Amino acid sequence: MVHGVSVARLSEGCGHRGRAITVSPGRYRRGMIDVTTTITVNGQEGDRFLASLTRYRAPVPRALTWLVRSQHRSIEVDRNDADEVADFVAGLLDAGWIDIEAPPLLFSPRVGDPVLICEDVLVEVARHMPGTPPSPGSPGSAGHPLATWRFLPAGMTGKVLGYKGEERVIVDVRGTERRLVVYMTTRWLTRR
Repeated sequence: MVHGVSVARLSEGCGHRGRAITVSPGRYRRGMIDVTTTITVNGQEGDRFLASLTRYRAPVPRALTWLVRSQHRSIEVDRNDADEVADFVAGLLDAGWIDIEAPPLLFSPRVGDPVLICEDVLVEVARHMPGTPPSPGSPGSAGHPLATWRFLPAGMTGKVLGYKGEERVIVDVRGTERRLVVYMTTRWLTRR
C-alpha cells in the first residue's frame, strides 16, 4: 500500500500461487511503515471453508468476504485485519462449523511469530558455531562454496527470528536435538 492507495502484486503462500490485492484502507499517517500480512487460500480445504461461508449469516471479516467473491487465491491485509481473520477462523473451527484436516488459510509470518512448516523442505542451515562453513552470501563468507543443508518434514514448528532479503526468512526450528536456525523461503511457512 502506498499512501492509502491499493496496490496489486503477485504473491505465493505455501506453494499456492495466486494474485494478492491490498484492500486495507490507509490507516497510518504518511511516512509510517505499513506492515502487511498475506492471507492465502490453502488448497481444497481452503476452498471448502470459503464455500461454507456463503451459508454463514453473521458478519464476516471483509477480507474473507472479498476472497469468497473473487477469483483470487490470496489477499494482502494490514496487521489488524489479519488478526481479525485469524480469530474469526479459529472461532468457527473451534465451534465445529466445518470439519477440515488442514488449515483453510495460510498467513505470512512476522518477526516473533510461531510458524508451521507446510511441506517437506530442504533448508540452508545458518552458521551457529565458529569454525563451521558460513552460508553463501552471509557476512564473511567471501563466496564460500560450502553450505550445510538439512531436510525438515512438514509439521515442524519454529519461531521467526528475522528476514534475509525479501523472500528468505530466518527460523529457529523447534523439536530438534539442539538449536537449529535455518534460512528458508516464506512460501513453505504459515503462522500458527
